[in-house]
Amino acid sequence: MVKVLDGAQAAVRWWIGRQNIKFDSVLMKADGDELEKIRGWVEEGKIKPVVGKVLSFDQLELIKEECERIRQGRGGLGKLVIDIRDVC
Repeated sequence: MVKVLDGAQAAVRWWIGRQNIKFDSVLMKADGDELEKIRGWVEEGKIKPVVGKVLSFDQLELIKEECERIRQGRGGLGKLVIDIRDVC
């Protein structure tokens, strides 16, 4: 699995490098300590998350469309963020 992920990362680096964007990635375990490290790096400005779209939770149809687009392999650059702060 590590070799597959390394190959995928190499392809992404090549493609993004053609766009004049500096890129790196970090693979970590999904636990609280690791997430705290990432949060610290973001706050210190060491890393910058790439966000493609931000949608409000009440935009359910747009969320469904974006999820389908991603499922079809047409996700584009950056993460889809769903804002749930004003739900309650």
